[in-house]
Amino acid sequence: MRTITPIILSLLFITGAYATVKTDTSHLDPTVHHQTIEGWGHGSADLGCGWGAIDSVDYQYINFLATDWGLTGTRIQEVGARVDGSGMDNGNCDSIDWTRFQGSGWTYILKLMQYYRDLILAEGYQPSFYSSTGYAQLASLSKPWMLYDPGERAQQIWSSAVYLRDSFGLNMNYGVIANEPNGVWTPQILEDDIKAVGPRLAEHGLSTLVQFPECVAPQTSWSYLTSDSSDTAMLKYVGRISYHVYGTSDPYRMDLQNYGIAHNLRTAQTERDPANIDALFDDLLLGGVSYWEVAYTGGSTVNANAGYTSFTPSAYYYRVRQVLHYVRPGAVRINFPSTDSTVRTLGFLQKNGTTAVVYNTDADTETITVKGLPPGQYEVTHAAPSVIAFDELGIRTVGADSTTTVTLGSYNIATITPYAGVNLPPTIMTWGSNPGEIEPPATTTQLSVTANDPERDSLTYHWSVVSQPSGANAILATPTKPITNVSGLTAGGNYVFNVDVSDGVNTTSRKAYLIAYSSNQPPQFGATGFRLAPPYGVVLMSPVPGNDTALQTSMAEPCDSAILQANISDLENDKMTGLWSIVSQPAGGTAYVDTTTYIFVSFRTFVHRMSVPGKYVFKIVVTDPTHTVSTLVACTMTVPNTPPVIDTIIASPFVMTLPVSATQLSAQTHDAENDLLRYWWEIKQVPKGANPVFDHQGLANSGVSGLTVPGSYTFTLRTFDDISMTTKDVRIEVFKSTNVAEGAGVPDNITLNVYPNPVTGNGMVHIQAQGNAVARIEVSDMLGRNVMEYARSAESGDISFDWDTARLPAGMYVVRALTPSSEFEKTIAVVR
Repeated sequence: MRTITPIILSLLFITGAYATVKTDTSHLDPTVHHQTIEGWGHGSADLGCGWGAIDSVDYQYINFLATDWGLTGTRIQEVGARVDGSGMDNGNCDSIDWTRFQGSGWTYILKLMQYYRDLILAEGYQPSFYSSTGYAQLASLSKPWMLYDPGERAQQIWSSAVYLRDSFGLNMNYGVIANEPNGVWTPQILEDDIKAVGPRLAEHGLSTLVQFPECVAPQTSWSYLTSDSSDTAMLKYVGRISYHVYGTSDPYRMDLQNYGIAHNLRTAQTERDPANIDALFDDLLLGGVSYWEVAYTGGSTVNANAGYTSFTPSAYYYRVRQVLHYVRPGAVRINFPSTDSTVRTLGFLQKNGTTAVVYNTDADTETITVKGLPPGQYEVTHAAPSVIAFDELGIRTVGADSTTTVTLGSYNIATITPYAGVNLPPTIMTWGSNPGEIEPPATTTQLSVTANDPERDSLTYHWSVVSQPSGANAILATPTKPITNVSGLTAGGNYVFNVDVSDGVNTTSRKAYLIAYSSNQPPQFGATGFRLAPPYGVVLMSPVPGNDTALQTSMAEPCDSAILQANISDLENDKMTGLWSIVSQPAGGTAYVDTTTYIFVSFRTFVHRMSVPGKYVFKIVVTDPTHTVSTLVACTMTVPNTPPVIDTIIASPFVMTLPVSATQLSAQTHDAENDLLRYWWEIKQVPKGANPVFDHQGLANSGVSGLTVPGSYTFTLRTFDDISMTTKDVRIEVFKSTNVAEGAGVPDNITLNVYPNPVTGNGMVHIQAQGNAVARIEVSDMLGRNVMEYARSAESGDISFDWDTARLPAGMYVVRALTPSSEFEKTIAVVR
C-alpha cells in the first residue's frame, strides 16, 4: 500500500471538501493558435542568487528553479558601470576604457548564471536572458551626460553584454534602457537611446535587442509605447514589448498584445509580486505574453531556512508550477474555452502532445470535463492554495472520445499532460535541515523531506551522512523515515546529509546542509553609502574588508539634504540597533544627521547642511546582543560647478548644392574646472524625408552625410561635464542641383550694406541679391562665435532687416551673407 504523508492527505481532503459540486465542459481547439511560449523567468536580478550560507545551496537553489519550476530565463544585472557614478570612457562613448570597467566583483554570481544556462541547455531549450540596471547604474542615470547622451547609456549596455559574452559565455537576448522609466526618463529619451544602442550592439557582434518599455504597469508601458509608436527607426531594434504589474493593468495588457501582433513583436511580463496563479492566467490570456516572470527570492519564490542552508517553496509556488513545469518553451497556446466563468483554462500544443490546465476560481467544488484531448496516456497533477506540495492523481488513459474529467476543490488547479510511457522518478518537493545552523550549546537538528510519485508508487526513504567536521559524530535517529532527528553535532563546521527517495525503479536524491558555528555571528553589512538628490543618484557598495573608507563620492555644493544608507543582515535574525554619526567635516562645517531609522533591511538617516567645501566622513555602528560592527563612508563637497562652454561651432561646408550631401561638424569647447567633457550631436530639424548619418556622433568633431533633401538642417551639439550640459546649434543649407534651364551659371552678385557704421543701438542690414539666392545672414565676433543668425527661405532681390546691437559688448563684428556657392561679408564696429 502506498505511503501518503499528512501533507498529501490534506490535498486530497481539500479536493472533496465541499458538498456542492458544479460542472463545466471545456473543449480544446487546436486549430486556433495564440502566442508561442518563449519561456518562464525570474524578475529579480540574477535569480536573486548569492544568499546561501554555503555555495552548494546557491547551486541547489538554481537547480530547483530550473528543473522543478521550469524557469528558463532571468534578468541579469548590468556589469561594469562605476559605483561612484563616473563613466567608463575618456570622453568618447564609442571607445570604452576597460581599466575603468568594474566587472571583477561579479565573478561568483556570473558563475552561478553559467550553471543556470547549462541546466537550461541540457533540457534542450535556449535561455532567455536580459540585462537591466542595478545600484552601479543608479549612480549615474540622473546625470545629464547619461540622460541626454544616448551614446553613454548605449555604452553601459553594450559593454556589459560584450563582457558577459566574452568572459562568461552569457548571451543577452535583450537589454533594458531603463527599469520602470518615469519623470526625466521620457519616451523621447528612451527612443533616442534605443536608436543609439541598436547599431552599436550589432557592431560588437551581439544579437541583443531592446526590451521596451519596461514600465511599472501596463498602462504606463502603453503610454510610453504609443508616444514612440510611429518611429520605425526605433522599432527595428526592439525585440520584446514588456511591462511590470504594479498599477493599472487593463485594458492596456490587451492593447500591448495587439500592438505586438501588429508589429510582429512578443510581449512579456517581466516583474510582479506576488506572482500568483491568477496573475499568470491574466498575463497569458489578456497580455498574450510569450515570456512571464516571478519576482524576488522569498514571498513569490522560496523562503530560506534559519541559517540560509536550505529553502522551502512559497505558498504560491506549486499552483504556479502547474503551468511552468509542464508547459515548455516552444509550446503554442490554443483555444480552450470554458462554459463556466469560474473555471479558467489554458491549452497548449507541445512537442510531446497536448497539455490542458484547468483552474477552479471559486469556493465550490467543480467537476470539469475536458474534451479534445488526443487519445493516449496522460499524467494528471493537482495543487491547492497555500499548500507547499502538489499531488499526483495518477496516470489515466484517454480513449477515442478524447474526453476526461477532473474534480477540483476550491481554488485548486490541475494539469493534464502527456505521459512518457516509462516509469518516472519520484519528485522531491521539500527537504533540508531545521534549523539550518546551530550554536552552542545546541548539538541537534531535524532533517525532513516530502515527495510524491507520478505513478503513485510506494516510496521508501534513506538518510545518510555525507561529510562532517573532524571530531563530530552525527547520528541519524530514524534514517529510513521522511523525518529524522540528528544528534552528535558537537564540532563546528559544515555538515552534509543525503536523502534517497525511491519508488522501487528510480531514485531521486538531494543534499541537506547544516552549519555549526562556535558562537553567535555578527551582523553583516551589504550595500552602504548615499542616496543623493539628482543628478547624483544612488552611490552604494558593500564595504571592503580592511578598507573602511573604500566608498567615497563627491558632489558640487550646496547639498542641503542627502540620505545615508547601510543595508544589514543578521544570520540569527537577532534584534539590531543602528546609529549614523558624523566622524569629521571641513573647518566651519555645520552638517548634522537626523535620527537613524530601520527601513527596507537597512539603517538610514538624513544628513543636512553639507555646505562647506571639503571631505565629510560618516560612520554607521550596528549592534546585536553580542556584537558591534561599523564602517565608514565619505563624501567630498566641491565648489559650485561651472558648466562647459562651446566657444565655436562650424559646419564645413555650411552651404552646399546637391549632389554634395556631406559636411564636417566641429566645435571648440572648454571647461573652467578642466572636467572631462563628453559630446553628442543631435538632429534638431531636417527637411521631411531626410536621414542624416553621423560618423562620430559622440565626439566634438563629426562628419554628417545623407543630406540629400534640399532645405535647412539644424544640428545641436550637447556638451557635458559631470553634472551640467551646454548646447549650441549649427545650421546647414542644402540647395537642389541646378541646370541651365533653372539659371545655372548666373553669377552671384551681392551688395551688402550695414549702417550706420559704427553703430551704437539699432542698425540696418540691407542686401541686394542677384543670381543665386541668399540663404542665411550671420553675425559673428572676431573669435568666430555666432552672435546672431537670420535664416529664411532662399531669395533674391532686396533684403532688409533691423539689427538690435544693444545686448552686444562694444567691439568689431562681421556680418556675412551666404549663398550656395559664396559668402559676402562686411565688418562693423559696435560702440558704447
